[in-house]
Amino acid sequence: MRCILVICVVWLFALGLVAAAETWGAIYDSLSLERATAIARASDGGHLIGGQTNAIDAASTDAMLLKLTATGSVTWAQACGWQGALSKEEEGFLAVEPTPDGGCLAAGWTSSTLRGATAAWIVRLDKDGQVLWQQAYGDGVRRAAIATSVVLAEDGGLIVGGLTYAGPDGDRDILIFRTDAQGDVAWDLVLGGVGYDAARTVKDTSDHGFVVLGRTEAYGAGAGDAWVLKLSQAGEVQWQCAYGGSLSDDANAILETRDGGFLIAGWSESFGAGGSDAWVVSLDSAGNVLWQKTYGGEGNDRIWGMLEMPDGTLVLVGETGLLGKYERDVWILKIDSAGHIINQTAYDAGGLDRARAVAEADGGFMVLAETNAYDLTRGDLWLLCLDAVGHLDGSAWLPQQTRASEGHGVATRTETTCSGRSPLLVNTSVFAGCGDIPVRTGLGRVDEWAGEPVFSVPFPSYDLQLSPSGSEVAIATGANVEIRACEDWGLIRTLSGHKGNVGAVAFSADGTLLSTASDSIQLWDAASGDLLRTLSGHRGWIKSLAFSPDGGYLASGSADLTVRVWRIADGALEETLLGHRGYVEAVAWGSEWDLLVSGGLDGAVLVWNPRSGTLLRTLLGHQGWVRCVAAQPRGWLLASGSADRTVKLWDLRSGECVATLTGLLDEAWSVTFSRDGRYLAAGGERGPVLLWDVETGNRIASLGHSGRAITSVQFLGSATHLLAATEGGDVFVWELGGLLL
Repeated sequence: MRCILVICVVWLFALGLVAAAETWGAIYDSLSLERATAIARASDGGHLIGGQTNAIDAASTDAMLLKLTATGSVTWAQACGWQGALSKEEEGFLAVEPTPDGGCLAAGWTSSTLRGATAAWIVRLDKDGQVLWQQAYGDGVRRAAIATSVVLAEDGGLIVGGLTYAGPDGDRDILIFRTDAQGDVAWDLVLGGVGYDAARTVKDTSDHGFVVLGRTEAYGAGAGDAWVLKLSQAGEVQWQCAYGGSLSDDANAILETRDGGFLIAGWSESFGAGGSDAWVVSLDSAGNVLWQKTYGGEGNDRIWGMLEMPDGTLVLVGETGLLGKYERDVWILKIDSAGHIINQTAYDAGGLDRARAVAEADGGFMVLAETNAYDLTRGDLWLLCLDAVGHLDGSAWLPQQTRASEGHGVATRTETTCSGRSPLLVNTSVFAGCGDIPVRTGLGRVDEWAGEPVFSVPFPSYDLQLSPSGSEVAIATGANVEIRACEDWGLIRTLSGHKGNVGAVAFSADGTLLSTASDSIQLWDAASGDLLRTLSGHRGWIKSLAFSPDGGYLASGSADLTVRVWRIADGALEETLLGHRGYVEAVAWGSEWDLLVSGGLDGAVLVWNPRSGTLLRTLLGHQGWVRCVAAQPRGWLLASGSADRTVKLWDLRSGECVATLTGLLDEAWSVTFSRDGRYLAAGGERGPVLLWDVETGNRIASLGHSGRAITSVQFLGSATHLLAATEGGDVFVWELGGLLL
């Protein structure tokens, strides 16, 4: 057995502010973690984390255990693997359980034992991370196994759940076994039929028995169903039921309710609004369905972990494509004991993010998540220590538009049905201000033309900016920025140096400087591509950049809820502007140097005097978060695009909303004015690009594919062409020609 101490670097950053000791966020990006899947609260108030790492050997994976303090500092980190005769080693931990002596139990699998096949693997460690004993379970090809859950029994023995290849038909089957305190098997059960059957987790129950949550394809109503089995202390099956509909349904978390029933949480494709929706089912003590509800929208929304709070409310953690800008964000959902939504929050670190599990923490809870924001090829461990509401540092922002479809099931042994489902719109913030003013339609020319991309980049692009001369374009692609010539779209150079995805790029007004941002801001010589300076200070992902009209200052908006103004001459921080209650998604300078605008996930547009750092005006009216803002060149109009599928035009002198432009199929991601300020273009999550005449309010063109996400739009020259970057990495150029008359 080998256990190697891993020295790790922790990037602490506040997706809110990190001033409050009770809440914090941290990405552990030097552990080379392939996946972190399990978290448990340790006896000293810290946390234990289990998963996989390739830090020791990039060609294989080892099991990883971390012990953290309550504030996220690493007490110890162990990369563990079973040292056997086989040269290729694959191990991982899927569950971790604290022990009364301050140590822990870890459950998973190893493919490196002398038995020659994957074996269920249990390791017991002391409080310092040293191995006390370890055991592999399985007898070669006939009984290959994986442990997915472990529970410490009252007598010091273990209950282990997982899956095995031991079924008579050779398919996966549920494996449950009981050991004594030394890890020797007392009894085992193999349950299943034809197809994939596996235990997700095992919990002890108040009657001294156990409950098993799994998945079955052998039994049930559809392509896969959640499977709950109630066992006695001796391992006898007292009852079992499969739950689901005609499609695929799955559950990952179960807990016993205070009345002796159970709650299971996961996702359903059979019920809900479309795709996969978060799914919670309430059962009585005999497995009969009391109620079931789904939460989510038309995309994929899933629950991976569940925790009961001291007040009886439930915390559900998982992933959503509904609330955030990116395809997958961390989703925190709080419900009451009847399944009604209390609040919900989405967090993104700038990449594909997912919450895997949740555990208790002082005054709140700890969320185990993963993100590829720092490295597109793998996932990094991301921890969020949140207050009881689910916020960082007391930040009060919540998603403004969420949908939940609810239904009640009728219990049978193998199936529940869902009836009476209807969409429910939940508004968690109140907005005031201008009402919607319908834009006139049918007066101008509307063209649908898809065209073909002029070039593509290897990774999704989240920003695109043209140089002031119109001769070059900078496009963010993954952790790099490509500079291309507009004449033939040929690649001029690639700028590298960021650790994570670049989310914002900006040229100075004279075109001599280029700024790029991810976790920090880098300032480049636009002509040579030389890195001039790195600006550090934000404690969250940087979402947007904008140079002042005179080129002397740079504004940046970040997930740390701040807008910062930097002096270009020496890179000094001039001002930190506080006022948003959610991530700052967009910044733009007015036509004058003393006017700066920002938009955020709190749904507000804030107007600042950057000289004094004072807030001049708050513009309210959007019924959803604000993703993009643009100021009219040589004018007083401001455009803001929102998740409410509208673009609003504001008069910056009076703060009044003068028009609301509609027609977007989904939330607005980018908005821009033409150089003369007469035309406005906007793109959204589902495309296409819409083009309006600002003077008349007419929509004059609809360009591109419906359903293709538009991340950035820019006018070329005197509005002769329009460029659009897509989330898929394609860049389109439309010749506007006679459209603009």
